[in-house]
Amino acid sequence: MPIRLILGSLAVFLMGSLLVTYGGLLAFRPDRFLRFHDTFIDRSKWNPSADWRNHIGEREYKALGLLFCAFGLFLLGYLIFVGLGSPDSK
Repeated sequence: MPIRLILGSLAVFLMGSLLVTYGGLLAFRPDRFLRFHDTFIDRSKWNPSADWRNHIGEREYKALGLLFCAFGLFLLGYLIFVGLGSPDSK
């Protein structure tokens, strides 16, 4: 198995996992999303009093979280589909 394929699969897996995590937390647990988000992003550099933090529980953010989660699941499903080989290629 070529190294480019392994690295590409790893990148897709990490991106899909991050999207599912961020999207799930944003849609279902906005308070934990903010804590998870703050561990990766230093608030002192990126406007700690941002207005979006006050409105994180609204419907638009829940829909955005579900969209992120669905796209992450799509990436993970695609990775499994490609990794196992499509039924048409056998």
